[in-house]
Amino acid sequence: MDNIERPSQDINIVAGQMLSEGIVPKTQGDERRRSLVQAAYRLIAEGGFEGLRTRNVAARAGVNIATLHYYFARKEDLIQSVVEYLLQQFMMAYLPGSPFEMRTPVEKIRGELAELQYLLHEKPDMFIVLNELVLRSLHNPAIHHMLKWLDELKNSYNTTKRVVSQNEQKKPGDLKMIKNLGTIDA
Repeated sequence: MDNIERPSQDINIVAGQMLSEGIVPKTQGDERRRSLVQAAYRLIAEGGFEGLRTRNVAARAGVNIATLHYYFARKEDLIQSVVEYLLQQFMMAYLPGSPFEMRTPVEKIRGELAELQYLLHEKPDMFIVLNELVLRSLHNPAIHHMLKWLDELKNSYNTTKRVVSQNEQKKPGDLKMIKNLGTIDA
């Protein structure tokens, strides 16, 4: 992959585009593109970046390599789409039937943490792919640039942790939940 600097997209812009466009493909081409992205996502989840070969992605999606290159001229473009797909997965994931009434900020935080625990248990592939991307970004500036939205997530997490720490005396147990999840060091 090349090290060409590409403009970073704000997480809110990407999120808005994904929500406005919806998750349902509109054409056969959209469906094929989505199947290629999902195939790449699954291959990263199963074997890390070492298992991500464009020929394997094409085979998994049931298309030939020329079709893959029609939709993604470079492997980096495919990885960018996997990053966007992963972000979409995080945005669309939620804890079904959440028992938390989210009236106060601390209750909202408690609900978010419960959803995170749910995702860790029910959808571990999301975190496997995220970890693979983060690890690869340490040595690949192009992927590092794609993951700029993680900085916003890290800042949000640290703010959450600070707010919960300050309110621990009022409602014991919240800080323990955060400590059990670990820390984010990006």
